[in-house]
Amino acid sequence: MTNLNDVKITRGTKELIKEAIMGIESDKEKNNRYKICEEMCRIAENRYQGNNLLYQLNRMDILTTGKVLEKIDAYFYIHNRPF
Repeated sequence: MTNLNDVKITRGTKELIKEAIMGIESDKEKNNRYKICEEMCRIAENRYQGNNLLYQLNRMDILTTGKVLEKIDAYFYIHNRPF
């Protein structure tokens, strides 16, 4: 298991996660990491085309489903914990 404190999330990835959460209609699903992953992928596919899609996903380090889920987990860990 990856230490969530060590996961680097780019500004673009954070914005993509936020946009994905806002794009999910059901309030019950807004914390579902798989629904967020699905929505993030849909947004990225619509926003970027061809080699640009691969380039952007590589820059954000979200080329695989596992990496997308890791970033979502880190986002929730960082932004939803008490300080």
